[in-house]
Amino acid sequence: MIFGLQLVKWQPGVQVGLIMCANGGSSIREWMPDQPLYTRCLDQIHAVGNRIDGVLFLQGESEARTPDQAKTWLPNFARVLAAFRRDTSQAPFVLGQIGTLGPQFRGQRAVRAAQAQAARRYHLLFVRTSDLPIDPSTGVHFTVPAYRAIGGRFATVWWRATRLRATAQGARHP
Repeated sequence: MIFGLQLVKWQPGVQVGLIMCANGGSSIREWMPDQPLYTRCLDQIHAVGNRIDGVLFLQGESEARTPDQAKTWLPNFARVLAAFRRDTSQAPFVLGQIGTLGPQFRGQRAVRAAQAQAARRYHLLFVRTSDLPIDPSTGVHFTVPAYRAIGGRFATVWWRATRLRATAQGARHP
């Protein structure tokens, strides 16, 4: 919600809509193009007219549980990204890096490294979150203030990139 509110602040009078496809605790495999989470998300995109201005993606905690699971994140993410790019007409893709999780998440460093590598390799907009607090009672969920910061970071990264793209194309940003 903070993402949307920030964009409304920067674009007074412009309507901002958000399509919520999040599913807590899901693995990257569940986001594959032939899986229900991806299909439902695309169905929601089609229901609003098939035009979106960006994808915000923060996932990886499930793969951070073990080093072996962490190794699966990047190759699986590559398939998910290719599908989103194909099915959303190359809408800007903002990748959020998982936070610093509890010690039981032994693969978290590997997942964060894979996410940074994906951002470089696929030229993604990237939001770091490892400096934000995790709720100690869960060891995985961010605190409410951290979620607010993440929304602001996603908005800032997306806004700057879309403004630069509009300027480079000689268009006025809405």
